[in-house]
Amino acid sequence: MCSPLDAREDRLRPLRTCVGCGRRRGKRELARLVLTEGRGVLLDRKGKSPGRGVYLCFEAQCLETADKRRAVERSLRISLTPDQRQLLKQEVMEFIIRMNEGDPMH
Repeated sequence: MCSPLDAREDRLRPLRTCVGCGRRRGKRELARLVLTEGRGVLLDRKGKSPGRGVYLCFEAQCLETADKRRAVERSLRISLTPDQRQLLKQEVMEFIIRMNEGDPMH
């Protein structure tokens, strides 16, 4: 059974939803993509960049599902060209691989 302190910590932990699988996880357990003014959609490696953001699990399947459903574009209310979508997908996939390998220099 949870102690009252554990329950309080769970309530205070920022939860976000993966646009690929819909699972809710802690903010630090997800990759963040952010829509920036003038620079388009970027991978927010630190999770602190200003702008509208969406989150993805560190799983290739979530990235594939989000790409197939165009969930990132829909959530950010934008349209990407096929080239932009491919470049973003490649960058996020490389980041996911590094995170799953435990690379501290993400």
